[in-house]
Amino acid sequence: MGAIVLGAAGPALVTVLTAAAVGKLRDPRGFARAVAGYRLMPFRLAGTVARTVIVAEVAMALLLVLPWTRRVGAVCSGALFLGLLAAQVSVLRRGLRVDCGCFGRPGRTTLVGPVSLARAGAMLVLSAMAAFAPGMPVSGLPLAAGYLVVVAGLGLVLRPGPVPTSPSAGTAAARGPRAGDRFVLTGRVAAQGETTLFALVAPTCGTCMDALPGFVKAAGRVRVVVVTSFGETAALARSGLPVIVDPDVFDANGVPWPPYAVLVDASGTVLTSGRADSPGRPAALLREAGAVLASTTPTPPAGA
Repeated sequence: MGAIVLGAAGPALVTVLTAAAVGKLRDPRGFARAVAGYRLMPFRLAGTVARTVIVAEVAMALLLVLPWTRRVGAVCSGALFLGLLAAQVSVLRRGLRVDCGCFGRPGRTTLVGPVSLARAGAMLVLSAMAAFAPGMPVSGLPLAAGYLVVVAGLGLVLRPGPVPTSPSAGTAAARGPRAGDRFVLTGRVAAQGETTLFALVAPTCGTCMDALPGFVKAAGRVRVVVVTSFGETAALARSGLPVIVDPDVFDANGVPWPPYAVLVDASGTVLTSGRADSPGRPAALLREAGAVLASTTPTPPAGA
């Protein structure tokens, strides 16, 4: 009986790892954004880490299927889920509210919290069981289905909350530049000699690409420069806007995640900044900057 209980963990793990990989492959850009949201690495590495995780999940599922590599796959999956648990605990300790990215479901997110922690913990337990199992007996398949029901049921018992579209109050370290700050680009203050709207985007970010037309439209009113931390600039260059690659731009300016816009004056001082997750946001930022300048510009004396 013990062999069946332990052996049933293998098929359950294979199913979960396969479903997770398939979900992430449906929206790899969204998964990369979720990885970046954890803020455990420079933003430029998020895409690479996301691809590595997807490949690892597929590889572990294959290792678990083969009898002579089953234990290796179980140990590797245990390490993966242990790392996921540690990352999520770190997110909660820092007060961040981000999508866990666990199953990469486009349009459906699970906030890092009780649901994601319980699921990762359950998968860690299944990995340990699979590592000690003598095999994966066919008679254990009904029990494996029971394990899957338990893991899936966690999402029904612990309902996730919505992922906010802006950083929470607890993320002061990633609040982005404020009016009066100096915007840093490639290690120095970004003084362009004229008012400039910087569009901070990533080519792997679908929302960023959707927001680009708004920046192109804003270029009719102000100088617009696209800034990315990745070297893949071909898709961005097709917008017709100048593109600058700065691997440290997000971390240097405390920008939470793209797309983000920063409007600076000729000296590189920030006039206003904020999320740019819709085509209309660049124009809204320009209106905000106009209001700020109008409120700070002295009224000329009568007759002057």
